[in-house]
Amino acid sequence: MLGILDVTSAFLLTPIPQGDGFPVFALTPPRYLVRQGLAQEGELWILTHAVYGLRESPKLWSDFRDSQLLNLRCVVNGVELQLLKGKLDTNWWRVVQTSDGQVVGGLITYVDDFLLAGCAEVIEALAKAIQSIWKTTPLTLATPHQPLRFLGVEILVQGLGFVLSQQAYAEELLRLNNVKPTALGKIPCPRDLVSFDTLLTDEAPAEESVRTAQRLTGEILWLSQRTRPDLAFTACVLATLSTKAPDRAARIAERALAYVQQTKAFALTADADDTGLVAYSDASFAPDGNRSHTGWVVFLYGSPVCWRSARQAFVTLSTAESELVAGLDAVVALQSAEAMLGEFGVFNLGKTLKVDSQSALAIAIGQGSWRTRHLKVRANYLREQYEAGEIIPVYCPGVEQAADLLTKALPAARILELAAIWGLFEHCPEDPRQAEAVAVDLPTHPQYPQIKLLFLLLAMTQIQSAKCQPELFDEFEGDVHQVELSTDLMFMLLVGFVGIGFIAVWELAKWCLRRHSLCRIHSTAKQRKLQRLRDRTAQAIEVIQSLHI
Repeated sequence: MLGILDVTSAFLLTPIPQGDGFPVFALTPPRYLVRQGLAQEGELWILTHAVYGLRESPKLWSDFRDSQLLNLRCVVNGVELQLLKGKLDTNWWRVVQTSDGQVVGGLITYVDDFLLAGCAEVIEALAKAIQSIWKTTPLTLATPHQPLRFLGVEILVQGLGFVLSQQAYAEELLRLNNVKPTALGKIPCPRDLVSFDTLLTDEAPAEESVRTAQRLTGEILWLSQRTRPDLAFTACVLATLSTKAPDRAARIAERALAYVQQTKAFALTADADDTGLVAYSDASFAPDGNRSHTGWVVFLYGSPVCWRSARQAFVTLSTAESELVAGLDAVVALQSAEAMLGEFGVFNLGKTLKVDSQSALAIAIGQGSWRTRHLKVRANYLREQYEAGEIIPVYCPGVEQAADLLTKALPAARILELAAIWGLFEHCPEDPRQAEAVAVDLPTHPQYPQIKLLFLLLAMTQIQSAKCQPELFDEFEGDVHQVELSTDLMFMLLVGFVGIGFIAVWELAKWCLRRHSLCRIHSTAKQRKLQRLRDRTAQAIEVIQSLHI
């Protein structure tokens, strides 16, 4: 079972530490109080509690909240329970029995919002303990008819499982961007617009267009990180182009929003099987003749809990190498999920890596040829994990490769095939046939109640981001960052600058030569004039002397 709480006016309840070594915060009273005579002009008030608008308030509240939760105790059926903060994620808490440390529930915190998971008795007892410390909204439990909303994600109980949806967020997104109801798209990203490099047809980035592209990127990215993996590749393309080619990014985002309009009812469903932790990895080799594209997803008992779509950090020389790099990234994600599950007492899960490249699989288990010797160091880690029995790499046919959804622009039919593998279906809660279908296909795993809670906690805490270029215009400081230029454009600019410099030097030389010639001509004329003056003076002297004689 799940429940949510929201602390009312959380920042105003946060005391500010006083004493040596702590800063003192002061503010001027409101003008209204001064006019009413309740405060004097120039008076300063020392803050004892945090207020909204103070930059330090979120950190002060976070520290205060965690200190109170660490001391919190509650009793369920005569057994005392306490909260332990996660070591890998500070917003991830375990509800354990004080006597033996057995995990009986979980808690996720986000500022002043709490998501509680466990049986009904544990949730109610924990909620009462939290409400004894702070004033909160009433405890709301998830039911088949009343979904919970946490971090913009709607969580609905359906059958014995959960459905994660962002339909309300998608509808608000479409409204804010004035998307017409008739604008419907079958694919999120058209192939003719997908290029991570700057094209000659791309216009120069402008401040307004960059801002628009970054806003659209963030809006679609939030969908792709939570419940819509079918938008992950599109979000990665937008993040890369938002500063280099913002106009093209805006056109891609327009097509993506039309696709969201068509599929706004899509939701992730949680089913349980006996597969443990399974990672799918895939790579699109050098789509632009440059770096390859990686996609991986981790499934927990058949339900996706984290995924990523991103360009690889360096250029790979073959399809096998790009697939190997993607597989290693997926192994790291597997181990990360295993570590978080370990904090909840879940150990010895089988970890499987599914790759659709036979050559990459051969390299990983040490069966490569002399042509792949340069990949030996990179493959050694995966081979050690394989030999130790920690990771089981297996071949996966391309048609069943779930990570294919994250690596390229796909046709509509292929998107629907992969969405079914992910458990991404159109959710219609008012349709009784869908509820009956879920009820018939009940999971058979003996620990399904615990599994579904772990799936939900992992899904809500895993936040994968698309790597993007630096912002062109800094939002707060106004700094201007350099825009990435293509090689051809840089060469053309270099040739232009060299030509302009040569012409400038040539004209300067001509001007200097002309000036020097004019100076010489002027000097020669002056000397002849002086010589004539001397001759006439000498003649006049001779005439005067002859007269005297």
